[in-house]
Amino acid sequence: MQAVIIDNDRELVERARQGERIALTRLTDLYKDRVFVLINRMLNDSARAEELTYEAFIRAYNNLKSFRGDAKFSSWLYRIALNVALAERAKKRLEQVSLTEIEHLAADPAAQPDQVYQSLFCGRVLDDALKQLPVHYATALRMFYLRGIGYVEIAELMKIPIGTVKTYLHRGKRALREIVEGKFKPEELI
Repeated sequence: MQAVIIDNDRELVERARQGERIALTRLTDLYKDRVFVLINRMLNDSARAEELTYEAFIRAYNNLKSFRGDAKFSSWLYRIALNVALAERAKKRLEQVSLTEIEHLAADPAAQPDQVYQSLFCGRVLDDALKQLPVHYATALRMFYLRGIGYVEIAELMKIPIGTVKTYLHRGKRALREIVEGKFKPEELI
């Protein structure tokens, strides 16, 4: 038995598919703030998140005819926004530390050179280890631990049950630990 999806936006989507600008504007107005928040949480860069919000809507509208309606429009749109944010994050790998971050660490009088190195080293180790995980584990871990996104939102964004999110986080942490411990001696990580 297939679940019935209740989508209050179905009429607006149909009108937008037929090129009605008012329907497109209404859909944009309904979701632009939520899409912005989602992207900004992933990037923590409001200026770039604003640009990517528009990009997500452009992608959605360009692909509106392929929207099948087997999910809510909002879920479909959020998935597009998540993909846009993940693509942006892929461009800016965690190991690429900007000069301003290095200057900030170096300018901190309390930070010893070995502490600065340790922070940069651990960030690189973590990112390298995350790249070795299956994509679904790495995505869940990054959203939860690096961006502070909760179980419910992760479940919606990844289109999986909350229990699966918890499983991904648990198994992902265990796999991450195994990767890091297999690569380095414990004293190297201290």
